[in-house]
Parts: sequence; structure tokens; C-alpha cells
Amino acid sequence: MSPVRRAEVFVKGRGPLSAEFDIHRKVRIFKAGEQEFLAPPECPEQLVELRDYVVYPPEGRQWAIDHGIPQPPTEAATNCQAPDIFIQQPAEGQTVTGSVMLIGKTSLPDFDRYDVEYGEGHDPLGWGHVEGPFFTAVDGGPLASWDTTRLAPGPFTLRVRVWDRSGREFEARVRLFVGATALTDTPTPEILPTFTPTPEILPTFTPTPEFLPTFTPTPDFLATPTPTAEATVTPTPGVTATPPPGDALVLRLDQPLDGDTVAGVVDISGAAYGAAFASYRVELGQAPDPDVWLPLTVEITTPVEPAGILASWNSTTVADATYILRVVATRLDGSQVEVRVRVSVQNAT
Repeated sequence: MSPVRRAEVFVKGRGPLSAEFDIHRKVRIFKAGEQEFLAPPECPEQLVELRDYVVYPPEGRQWAIDHGIPQPPTEAATNCQAPDIFIQQPAEGQTVTGSVMLIGKTSLPDFDRYDVEYGEGHDPLGWGHVEGPFFTAVDGGPLASWDTTRLAPGPFTLRVRVWDRSGREFEARVRLFVGATALTDTPTPEILPTFTPTPEILPTFTPTPEFLPTFTPTPDFLATPTPTAEATVTPTPGVTATPPPGDALVLRLDQPLDGDTVAGVVDISGAAYGAAFASYRVELGQAPDPDVWLPLTVEITTPVEPAGILASWNSTTVADATYILRVVATRLDGSQVEVRVRVSVQNAT
């Protein structure tokens, strides 16, 4: 069935109104904190939100708002700049070892905070925490310090995540390689002969004993014998060894909660630190009793205290189902503890 067409006749100079007079409109919105503005044409697309409105004329605007019909803002944004975010050092494809200083920029209108993460491979399934959050923007200076000494050589990805006060998130990445840490040669100490002096043997003087007569008193048979006092033995108190400091290890999984439903990129938050802390990792398994665990991070040696982001997980990489999410912490003595939650992934709409 073909669509029906019809011809309409208008008075000259009074044709149909342009789209700007339509009551149903798509409006470009720019948010700065809690305030909203009309986005000008030069506003970068990543800062613009396209919304549908039923737009009333100026004389009916307040009536529409009073009756729960949202109206677009009337003021246009004047400070709508593109985010300037990048990691300058280390460079793309570079091989790094040891402690690496990250240099870059986190310039963003209405800046709120940034943090730095790393992932294994050049397309990571999960992310480990490097440092942050930081609440001061960086303009071409140090972003964070990354310790690679406990990472296996291979490909990695670094990213800096930046948020504005409206909650929008932006990021920049570099893909690089961690090389084998060079071993430092320890010089063999030179063994010098030890001089042992020959002792001088001096003659020992042995005095001749003088024999003196022994006086034996005559016993007095009338004297009252003095009883021999019984010695009281005072026991020596036992020495109690002061135990060494405890193997304190704090491990928490604060978010997501047990039973939560998650989608998209999930920030896994909690804490992992203490005097006995060595490292932690985040893993995922099929509920209810996983036989196989999917690593979401490598072994992370940077403690997270008193609370922060343990890892970021892109849940779209797994099928919608129920999973067990766990954080495993290793003590300095090699023993391990873990915490678990059950989460449901729902990304399908």
C-alpha cells in the first residue's frame, strides 16, 4: 500500500513554519555541574546530550513547568570546551621497567577528579588501581607513579579516567609493554686474612697454702639449741615473651553488594591493606560454585586504604547470568584470604 500524498496551498509569504517552531523538538543540552544550558554548535559532541522536549511558546513555558512538562533551558553555554586529556609519558608502544612516572594532562571544563588504572594486555577485561582519586587537575605534569616490579613482562594498557561535576566520564589510554626487571649484580666481597695475635704465656703464681690449727669449741651441754631456720625459696617469675606484631590484613568488598544486579562498566570498591599485605587480585566465576575463575585483574601490589577502587570490570564481556565475584588477598607469608559476593549481570535490554 503506497502512502497517500496530498497538495496543500498556502498564501504567498505565509508558508509552513520552519523546524524551530515545531512543538516536538530534539534539543542539544550541555551540563555544567547541576546547571543545564543550550549547547552551541561549536560544543564538542562528547559533551552534548540530545533530549526530546515538548516545547511550549514563551507565554506557556511556566504553565508547562507547573504541570510537570519539562522545558529546555533558555540560556546558551559560553564555556563549552573539548576535554584535553592525554598521557604523554610513557609513550605508546614504549617498554618500561621498575617505577614509572606518568606525565600528562587532565584538563576538563567543570573538572571534578581523576584516577589512573592499568590492565593486562592491549584490550583488558578488567583494570587494576594505580593511584587516585586526585581532585586537582594536572596541566602537563606528573599524574601518578606506577610500580611494575611485581608484574610479569608483557603487554599492558594504562588509562587515566577523568570526571566532571555532572558525572560525565572521559579517558585517555596508552598501550605499552613491561620489560623484565634487570637484576643488580652484587659484588663478591674481598676476604682479607684475619690477624690473630699469638698470646703471651706468663708464669702463673701459685701461693703455698698456710696450714692453721682448727679450733674445736667445747660443747655446752646446758645450752638451749638454736633451731636452724628453714630457708624460704622465692620463685623466680617466669619470663613471658612479647608476641610479635600480628599479621594484620584488612580486606573488604564494599561495592557491588551481595545480590546486586550490574551492567556496563562496574567499579569494584573496597579495601586491601595492612602490615601483612602483599597483593590482591579480583576474579569472576559462574555461580553457585565456580570451578574456573576468570581473572579481572593481575596480581596488584599497591594497597587500597582506607577505601577506594579495587578494579573496574566491563561486564559486557560476559553473558547475562549470575556470577560469584571475589577479591583474594595474599599475605607476606604466602597465606591467602578472600571475600565474595553474588551478582547478576543484565546488559540485554
